[in-house]
Amino acid sequence: MNIGLENDARKKRPRTSQPGRSVKKKMDKKNTRITIQEFVNVTRPMIGLPLNHAWRGHHSAIFLEIGTLKKEKNRNHPCGKFSVMLDCSWRIESKKSIAIGSSASYDRIERQLDKLVGHSVTDVALFTALPEIVISFDSDVKVLSFETSDKQPSWSLCLPDGQWICSHSGKLIKEITEHPLASRRPKDGRA
Repeated sequence: MNIGLENDARKKRPRTSQPGRSVKKKMDKKNTRITIQEFVNVTRPMIGLPLNHAWRGHHSAIFLEIGTLKKEKNRNHPCGKFSVMLDCSWRIESKKSIAIGSSASYDRIERQLDKLVGHSVTDVALFTALPEIVISFDSDVKVLSFETSDKQPSWSLCLPDGQWICSHSGKLIKEITEHPLASRRPKDGRA
């Protein structure tokens, strides 16, 4: 799942009135760049919250539901106060090794995700020039996005107010537009 910011080479380039000139894609006015400090500020409330549900989506995508769960009508899985989606490439590290990666079998991934449930978040950080996310747990395990293809990092973080943060072209982006999962948040802004 991508939240609409990936530069997908399969898409046609926009046509211009002048051959050979490209059109710069303007960022949607509802999307804003945020600083690393703003990222730290909005993720700080995740510290100490338990991972209450973890599940596998399509292909190799995994979802981490952190904090109080809420069951939504017409959804197969409950949503946490914070939701982290890691699409495509990711890995789970223990202190001394890679415990599992996104290319592992479905059963191995399910078992590893089950082991994480109940553990609390101790840190949320970014690494690399194209920001990837790492979430550390009190079990000394880390879950990292780790894109290995020639695409953009493919992770997103849903905040309690329904906004999404992702990485695109080396920048952190807060998506303010209505995301399909944003409907799970109260309209009055309370989480």
